[in-house]
Amino acid sequence: MRKHVSSLCPQNDDVLKWRDPLAEICLRYTPHVGLVEVPQPDCLFLDLTDIPHLVGDERQFAIQLLMGCHQEGYFPMQMAITDTPGAAWAMAHFASRKGHDVISSVWILPPGHGMKWMTSLPVEALRIPDSVASWCHELGLHHIGDLVPFPIEELRNRFGEILVLRLEQLMGTRKELLLPYIPPPQFEEHLWLEYPVQSWEALRPGLSSVLDRLSQHLVSHNSGALGLHVNLVCEDHSVVTLPVSLFRPTFAPQHLLELIELGFRQKHFSSPIVGIDVLVSHVAPLESRQVTFFSDEEDEVSSSEWGDLLERLSARLGSACVCEAVLNPDHDPEKAYFWQPCLSNRRLKKPRANLLSFLQERARPTRLFRAPVPLQVTTAIPSGVPYRIHHRGQRHDVVRWWGPERIQTGWWRGQPIARDYYRVELENGVHYWIYRRLEDGDWFLHGTFG
Repeated sequence: MRKHVSSLCPQNDDVLKWRDPLAEICLRYTPHVGLVEVPQPDCLFLDLTDIPHLVGDERQFAIQLLMGCHQEGYFPMQMAITDTPGAAWAMAHFASRKGHDVISSVWILPPGHGMKWMTSLPVEALRIPDSVASWCHELGLHHIGDLVPFPIEELRNRFGEILVLRLEQLMGTRKELLLPYIPPPQFEEHLWLEYPVQSWEALRPGLSSVLDRLSQHLVSHNSGALGLHVNLVCEDHSVVTLPVSLFRPTFAPQHLLELIELGFRQKHFSSPIVGIDVLVSHVAPLESRQVTFFSDEEDEVSSSEWGDLLERLSARLGSACVCEAVLNPDHDPEKAYFWQPCLSNRRLKKPRANLLSFLQERARPTRLFRAPVPLQVTTAIPSGVPYRIHHRGQRHDVVRWWGPERIQTGWWRGQPIARDYYRVELENGVHYWIYRRLEDGDWFLHGTFG
């Protein structure tokens, strides 16, 4: 039996984020999962040549594989079942139907007749360099079918060996080897204690030996732990989990032991501990630093101390309790930010430049109140600008004002807002950010500047 299945990543430019999880899904259907030998593989190949008894009906096999990917959140997908890996790659990348890029697609080409489907694809489907593709276009060779009539030697002399290699791999006259997918290593250690323990002092030696072995495993792969799950198995079969989040990758057993102790002191155990399971939930390459002749020790110490503080607070209080505010591109001021755990392993990108300019242009206050404070405001006319404010029993005259900035948003959430915002300067130099609610004309203080 022939065939290869090509699976394309679902609209994600970071290959490392999807390749391993998607490969784990594919391994449920076939043991032969591979990659093409390119600097940055963007799809997976399933070699079905030797497993016809597992595949059966190709259409049903493709549907089951597609449903498995969809259930794990990979959608849309482009897949192809063809005679060669090159043809599968070409169909999955260049045979997508216009206007249907939001749904998954599957192409199953008849055995031995796939070449007639290839002739209409552009020459870029051969996986050739851009410079070679440009030469083809200059000579009027825009599709793969335009290259087929020419003798191989003439193509080799004009365009080089790479075009001939890809064309022969596409047609199946030259075999293409697939690099086998090797799952990433699992960093975990287990230990059953000789006798049940209840105190940290009794647990520490066994846990220390487990962390030592784990550290050696991490170092051998030039990796560090960014997150740990320490599962303590109790005598009554209950399991107490101690999560550990880290600021930077580390393999230091003593440092990990100190953080685990902080979490251990906050837990209650219904019975003595009889087993230890330590699993590294998030791994990252060890950081390398260029040593300078005159190092800025203050910056290094400050960064190290800041990271240690975040780790210790997260270990003691829980990572969900140690958060930072992250900007969010939303016109609703209450939703223009959200809270993200400082040691979250889902690293957020820095705010985009257009988001920062959006906030700067609108002069948002440095302090935004959790809930707007009702105000009494005097205006010349009901819908006019404010010239006097009554706040906390005191009257303040407005000497300057900017606005209004109308914000109407949130209708799709079922919580629409309609407000006219003003920045006002009082006679004492204080700047307030106030708004009039359009539905009833009530005024509120929402923030202060400076």
